[in-house]
Amino acid sequence: MDGKGGIDAIVWNWIHDLFMEPASGRVWLEEQQNRRDRESEPLRNRFSLVEELLAENEARAGRLLELYLDETFTKDQFKKQEGRLRETGEGLKIERAELLKQLDARRMSDDQMRAIEDVAQEIAGSLDSVEDDFATERQLIELLDVHATLVKEW
Repeated sequence: MDGKGGIDAIVWNWIHDLFMEPASGRVWLEEQQNRRDRESEPLRNRFSLVEELLAENEARAGRLLELYLDETFTKDQFKKQEGRLRETGEGLKIERAELLKQLDARRMSDDQMRAIEDVAQEIAGSLDSVEDDFATERQLIELLDVHATLVKEW
């Protein structure tokens, strides 16, 4: 007896299909990217807000300059306001860069997807050789860090 049954067999069959059927692997990658996109929604919303705040800050700086040139503000008042606006703008630019970095890290590029597919294809070539070797299958499952969620349907 190979020791494989129940959940282990289901997981192994899923892994086998994932690697042996390129279309299944592509669908899985796309599902993972869609999940990441959904999870990134708050970051994208914050990024949009920061972009709006930056534009508003730049517009304020333009209005401030106009007020100074119209001699509505003294040079000291202008310098104080300009310093505050510059500081705010720099903080927003730093936050924007950090958000962009986080968003980029969560998105798989086409090249990354192709690289994953290439590695999967290499693994697929030797996957049949571990078939019916429960210990090796289990080791591969652990190496791939596969997690399953069981749902009880009523």
